[in-house]
Amino acid sequence: CTLLSSKKRKRKNKQSKQQIYKDNPLLLEHKKMPDVDPIESIGGSSRFTTLLTMVIHFIHPLLCISNYLDWVRHQTAPQSEGGLGEAKVTAYLAMTIIAILFYLLVASVFYMWAWRFPEPEEIAKRRRIYG
Repeated sequence: CTLLSSKKRKRKNKQSKQQIYKDNPLLLEHKKMPDVDPIESIGGSSRFTTLLTMVIHFIHPLLCISNYLDWVRHQTAPQSEGGLGEAKVTAYLAMTIIAILFYLLVASVFYMWAWRFPEPEEIAKRRRIYG
């Protein structure tokens, strides 16, 4: 008896909720999931491309640093013994530092410029290329 009555209550509650939404169309609109496009939410395809390029180029120096710290700095043995040699290890460290500085001082400026002014598209594209 109680199982049957609980089913009736659930059905009645569902019907009353449907009636509330029918009576008030604003609630029905609010109930729907919003149509959100992630690319448009950050400002369009130009800004999305700029952000993606900037993130990829930011990851590159991080990978260079982690590669140096994990593997390259331990390869100071001469090449005849299977290492890279002191000169190549030092050169790798120097190029890693140059890559980081270039990203921070030059490339990121162009990326931020392209992010700030995404229109006209051709000029923003040129700024991304410079970056």
